Amino acid sequence: MSYFVKNILISLFFVFSTFKAEAEEFWRFRYLVPTSTETEISINSNTSKTKLNTLGHSAHLIFFNGIGVGYSTFSKKGSIDDIYYKFLNHSLDLSYTIGDTFSFTFGIGQLVYGKGELNKNEKNYITENSSGELLFFGIGVPFIIGELIIGYRQYFSEYNNYQTKVNNESIILSDSVKLNSSQIDAGVGILF
Repeated sequence: MSYFVKNILISLFFVFSTFKAEAEEFWRFRYLVPTSTETEISINSNTSKTKLNTLGHSAHLIFFNGIGVGYSTFSKKGSIDDIYYKFLNHSLDLSYTIGDTFSFTFGIGQLVYGKGELNKNEKNYITENSSGELLFFGIGVPFIIGELIIGYRQYFSEYNNYQTKVNNESIILSDSVKLNSSQIDAGVGILF
């Protein structure tokens, strides 16, 4: 995601968070899991699209003024072109929610920890040198004492300096791996 786009999104987030929509004054706690994912992996100019096996969850606490904070963790693994990939992402999320009965949430997140592994030519390379951000939005629908949530999340991550040891010597891959991943999330929320 470009520097310009990121600055626009952060500015919009702060503009929206300065006013309070007319709504009941309650807090929300939400828990979501991925239900469908699509992944694009790029190394140099080579790009491959696939559906990696994805596990994880996200939890968000939304305050009565609509501002929310959350934490997400997701792992993705699978093979593309005879290379086995595994990614682990932890992110800190900020969101803003509007609406009373039906709610709409949008937010941004920052990767706080990322780990990448790849198995290539029978050698296992690992890195924790990662960076990334994400965008997400969700819709909440009333359900019994809480709400049902459906959301969309888009990750932009990059992993550098994959390395392995051969005969006690470190071998570092010069190519970075870019992971662009989109997923549909579903979950529940509790109002209190």
